[in-house]
Amino acid sequence: MPRTTTLIIGAGQAGLAVSRCLSDLGLDHVVLERGNVAQRWRSQSWDSLHLLTPNWMTRLPSFQYDGNDPDGFMSVPDLIAFFERYAASSAAPIITDTAVESVERSANGFTVVTSRGTWSASSVVVATGYSDRPFVPSVSRRLAPSILQMPATDYRRPEQLPAAGVLVVGASATGVQLADEIHASGRQVTLAVGRHTRLPRRYRGRDILWWLDQTGALSQSAEDVQNIEQSRHQPIIRRSTCPCCTNEAFDWWAGSATSTVDA
Repeated sequence: MPRTTTLIIGAGQAGLAVSRCLSDLGLDHVVLERGNVAQRWRSQSWDSLHLLTPNWMTRLPSFQYDGNDPDGFMSVPDLIAFFERYAASSAAPIITDTAVESVERSANGFTVVTSRGTWSASSVVVATGYSDRPFVPSVSRRLAPSILQMPATDYRRPEQLPAAGVLVVGASATGVQLADEIHASGRQVTLAVGRHTRLPRRYRGRDILWWLDQTGALSQSAEDVQNIEQSRHQPIIRRSTCPCCTNEAFDWWAGSATSTVDA
C-alpha cells in the first residue's frame, strides 16, 4: 500500500494551491484526481461560460494571470490551460484518472480507497468543491414527464432545449447567465427569483471587484466580520456581459411581475 504524508483529493484550483504550498515547504504529498486537471471545469461547464472575476484577479499561490487582457473574463478553455500551467510550474504530484471511493480513519491516519488501489496518509485534504451535486427540489417529481428538466451541470448550449418556453430556477450567477443566453436563442425565458440582491458591476469606471480588493473587503476572514450569517448573504456579482449590463428583457418571477433586466 503506497503511503504519503498528505493526500489531496481534487486537482482543481483549491487542490493545486494546497499542493503548491506543500511543495514550497518541502512536504511530501500526492494529489488524486478522478479525471484530468480541472476536471469539473471540463465536464460540468456550459460552452459559453466565462469567469465572473476579471483576469487580473486570477491568482494562486506563487502564480497569477500574465496575459494582455487583465480586464477581460477568462473562458473555460483558457482557465483550464491556466491551471495546467500552474500544475506544471510546481511539478505537482498529480495522479489522474483516479477516483476516491472512500476515506476512513486508521491507526496511522487515514486509509483512502481509490479506483486504482488503496493509499495510506497521515492527513487528507478534501478539495472537491462545495457544489458537487445539484440540488433539485422534490416538487420537480410532480411535473409532467413531457417537461424536460435539466440541472445546470448538464446544460451546454441552447440547442439542447426544446423550441419552447424555458423556466430557469435560481437567479444567482449561473441562473442569470443561462437565462440571458437562452433568451438570446429566441426562446421565452422566465427567471424564478428568491430573495435576491445585486451589486453594480462597475463603479466610477472600475470593476466593482477592484474596489472590494482595494478596500480589503476580499481579504476579510470569518473572524473579521461582525455577523458571519449576514456576510454569507451579501449581494452577488455578475459578469459584465450578463443581463444586468445588456438590458435584455425577459420575465423575472418572484411570485408575480414581469420586468426588464437593467443595471
